[in-house]
Amino acid sequence: MVEHPPPRPTDAELSILRVLWTLGPSTVRDVHEQLNRRAPTGYTTVLKLLQIMTEKGLVVRDETERAHIYEARHSEQQTPPSVDPPPSSCCRRCPGERRVPRS
Repeated sequence: MVEHPPPRPTDAELSILRVLWTLGPSTVRDVHEQLNRRAPTGYTTVLKLLQIMTEKGLVVRDETERAHIYEARHSEQQTPPSVDPPPSSCCRRCPGERRVPRS
């Protein structure tokens, strides 16, 4: 069977993967607590993202216990960078930038 390269995670998925790479196998609650330290994040949002990530093959889920355990399927080195490109100056004005009138 041919193994396909891992899909590119979104920025939100990459944040979750970073938590899983740091903590190792974790429950939704563990991941939620870590993400919530950086920015307010809803528990159900984390749960839904982990479910989507399971379908995409980014994480694996252990359902043997009542609280499901999620683990990154691939290492940080094997995971491609995020699909969300950084904002460029051509599509977004910088804060405080003056608008130049057209001639």
